Amino acid sequence: MARSFEVITVGSALRDVMFYTDAFSVVNNPRRDPAREKLLCIEFGAKVRSDDVHFEFGGGGANSAVAFARLGVRTGVMTSVGDDLDGRAIVANLKEQSVDVSRVSVHTRHRTGFSFVAIDERSGEHTAFVYYGATQDVRVTKDMLRRMSTQWFYVSSLSSRSWKATLRTLLQSGSRVAWNPGGTQLKAGFSQLRPLFAKTSVLILNTDEAAECIASEGQSKPRSIVDMLHAIHRWGPRIVVITDSRNGSWVSDSEAVHNIKNVKDIPVDTTGAGDTYGASFVAGLIRYGNNISKAMTLATLNATANVHVVGAQRGLLRWSDLPKELKVVKRQRR
Repeated sequence: MARSFEVITVGSALRDVMFYTDAFSVVNNPRRDPAREKLLCIEFGAKVRSDDVHFEFGGGGANSAVAFARLGVRTGVMTSVGDDLDGRAIVANLKEQSVDVSRVSVHTRHRTGFSFVAIDERSGEHTAFVYYGATQDVRVTKDMLRRMSTQWFYVSSLSSRSWKATLRTLLQSGSRVAWNPGGTQLKAGFSQLRPLFAKTSVLILNTDEAAECIASEGQSKPRSIVDMLHAIHRWGPRIVVITDSRNGSWVSDSEAVHNIKNVKDIPVDTTGAGDTYGASFVAGLIRYGNNISKAMTLATLNATANVHVVGAQRGLLRWSDLPKELKVVKRQRR
């Protein structure tokens, strides 16, 4: 009999190299591009040294799985790794975090994916250079779904060419789907994304991603994040989440708009912050019976804690770390 999960995450699992330096400059983009307003720049041809380098675990599928599991949610992960040392280390880490790894595929065609994350020491902001490797093989078929049972699928960025087929399969599964689309998906634009968004239970975007979606419909950039929420809602998702880095987050369920501010301080490392917020928000919906305000509080608390520690997973909170008022649960009904 298939094990029943509260959530199965779908996405990448990577090894991350975190490279801190003060050699970067953050500048405004001289080209008017609403999806790329800020640029992280460095001297062309320079040799950049760092005395602060860390080797961590990352990837949206793995990051979100660890976030869910640490918050006491029964979690599985669907991802792909290579038949190599990094792949085995990733699987061992997921097991250690109480994530079910029975749906992790091991491939010999590609090596395990990795990312080189360049971090500006002054702001904590980063730019990631990613080789997806074996995660390009992440796919979900109807036959695979027959052998699993879950309340939710949490889908992060998918790098495979078959990502649309995977999304359609998940959206037809009968489980709720939360989706944090990546660059490959966003480039598909309005005509291809709208029918997928229309079947999505929770859509999670940052302000740049929301602006890119809206621009693909031929609209000008909305004047406010609330306007962005309304514009994206017209595409059909039940709940829309838009995060704006240190400025906080906004959530709309078509009936009301909720907003919560972030702590105004300088993060150590923002890698995985979006994964942390999105997964924690959905974990909050599961544990608090769809209470959006409590889910946002949990997500903000966890994301804030995680960006003050190096790496995408190391700073994730456990259920036992939460304040007393967030430990009162009301499990979500199917």
